[in-house]
Amino acid sequence: RRERKVFSLESVAPERLRNTLSIEALLIPAVAEGRRPGIRVASQRDAMASLALSTVGQLPGAGPRSIDILRRLTERVPAYFLDLCLPPQEVPPLVEAVLKK
Repeated sequence: RRERKVFSLESVAPERLRNTLSIEALLIPAVAEGRRPGIRVASQRDAMASLALSTVGQLPGAGPRSIDILRRLTERVPAYFLDLCLPPQEVPPLVEAVLKK
């Protein structure tokens, strides 16, 4: 398994950070070997599994309260798999299309 890189956005562009934001959709990255980049609808269960695994494993102090917050989020916001592969320049228009829904 690859190590994930962590960096501070505050050191890069502090003026662009917000105290609050609106979550319009959840995009779950997926490796799509041999296919083109694409968007597929994900179930609430897929979204919850993806978020819970990464959040509980990486967020200090994450526990039942965090899981409940994620559950409520996945019940209210649509989720999609973002199939990533070559050519990468096709990915940004896909994300824009999801945000316009």
